Amino acid sequence: MKLYNWGKYPFSDANLHLADSYSTVGSTLNQLSGQAVIPRGNGRCYGDSALQENVCSTLKLNKLLQLDEVSGTIRLQAGVLLEDLLSVLVPKGLFLPVVPGTRLITIGGAIAANVHGKNHHHAGAFGNHVQSFKLLTADGQLLLCSRTKNETLFKNTIGGMGTTGIVLEATLLLSKIETTYYQQKSYLATSLSHLFELFEQHHAQPYLVAWMDGLAAGNQLGRGVLHTGKPCTRQDLASQTMPNPLKVHPPAKLSIPGIVPSWLLQPIVLRLNNLYYRWSNRKSVQHIKHYASFFFPLDAIKHWNNLYGKRGLLQYQFVLPFSSSTDGITAVLEAIKASRLCPYLVVLKRMGEHTPYAATDFPMPGYSLAIDFKYSSKVLDLFHLLDEIVIQHSGRIYLTKDARLPAAAFQKMYPEAVLHSPHIFRSLQSERLFDL
Repeated sequence: MKLYNWGKYPFSDANLHLADSYSTVGSTLNQLSGQAVIPRGNGRCYGDSALQENVCSTLKLNKLLQLDEVSGTIRLQAGVLLEDLLSVLVPKGLFLPVVPGTRLITIGGAIAANVHGKNHHHAGAFGNHVQSFKLLTADGQLLLCSRTKNETLFKNTIGGMGTTGIVLEATLLLSKIETTYYQQKSYLATSLSHLFELFEQHHAQPYLVAWMDGLAAGNQLGRGVLHTGKPCTRQDLASQTMPNPLKVHPPAKLSIPGIVPSWLLQPIVLRLNNLYYRWSNRKSVQHIKHYASFFFPLDAIKHWNNLYGKRGLLQYQFVLPFSSSTDGITAVLEAIKASRLCPYLVVLKRMGEHTPYAATDFPMPGYSLAIDFKYSSKVLDLFHLLDEIVIQHSGRIYLTKDARLPAAAFQKMYPEAVLHSPHIFRSLQSERLFDL
């Protein structure tokens, strides 16, 4: 079947093997007899990191196995979606310590990508809150991996992009919550330096993220809006009309069709949208937001990737150390401006201290910028230029969003990365990055 991930580029003609039990996964590996295979969750990575001629889907491994509310831990299968997990946890006053920008990924995918969120500067990445997992290796062994058992495999699997084996189940640490609401406050920034000042000024806030106007230029380059956030207590909601303080996320009500009017992607439309966004956030007013809109605003719209057309979207997400963030991000924004290409969504996050896991693990202390473009060959050319800027400033790009990084650039960004042997678990991405 034709298979692609969220960005729609690239695609592969894949044999999709559906695993509904641990024994089925083992049988699939035996049948493939050494052929390349990659595990796949819900396909929410952007590029080719979950694509291969043979793909093993874990979506049917979706059972919650054991919840310990006292210790705040849960054991569950790798195919469970964050969306379904939160539906169970939230009414019990429990939540995940770290969530990315979508709740439509699997636990296995979250481990493979070591996803991060708005609170990396305080809570780190997803892997920090994984106690253990069971991993099916290339030789058919089912190994329990933790910080004390099979430690090397544990480390190399978190952020390892699925190349060490197939995660079948995991045990996670949870956090307790009083409500499912968050206090969000927004601050308008007139330039990139102003935006950095606001980040540092509000560093103590548990959650930080900034929207950036990708069309701004000159002394307004990098202008945007910083959003801060912190959890609401029940007392915080006392004056609000919130009948259910532990309300679960609602289902998505809107859906983008496969054919989208071309005018929606015109720069003038984006310019007006950016103007309105800045205007609506011109005052630093505090808002109470449910976790669905606070963490997962785009999940309110099904198939929002269709907005970018049939050829899909490309995202360039990178991180730079604090020491080079100002110069490096300025150079990236100027290169984009000079290209005359249109960035549709630009998001800046502050990354904190990070426990390193796999050699392909993305986070580092510094600033991370994510930029969305409609697919085109000109965008691919621009990305090569951005690679040079990122390398020059000692940064690296996020492989979960990558669809085209050349092997030579990858080796400079991730100099310690190796493909684990035997080379059974490999994706189209790992073959490209390691020049196989």
